[in-house]
Amino acid sequence: MTGREWLELGSDVLRSQRSVGRLIAGVFAISAFAVSLVSGLQAGNSTERIVTVALVAMVICHILGSILGFIVEGVISGYNETLGPASDSAEPGVSGAEADVEVVENEPVQQAA
Repeated sequence: MTGREWLELGSDVLRSQRSVGRLIAGVFAISAFAVSLVSGLQAGNSTERIVTVALVAMVICHILGSILGFIVEGVISGYNETLGPASDSAEPGVSGAEADVEVVENEPVQQAA
């Protein structure tokens, strides 16, 4: 996958901001569950205690991840608003005022004396 394809994929993810918040919450929850399971097994706790603590940690971290995801969605929404609407320029990734700039190459530069 080329760099341009990665940028286009990232742009699609940023524009679908609601899925980003859910993704963050889910990753937080699964990570907390896994860490709790492993640490409970390492400590030698009973199975009932390990699963109970892991589920509680998963719920708490899902709530924290949802809050963080909500914040990230707001940041992404603000970022998308500053970008403005997508333009129909020839180059992908060029939008707004950048698309109206005329590029002139091979002109000599006038230097002030």
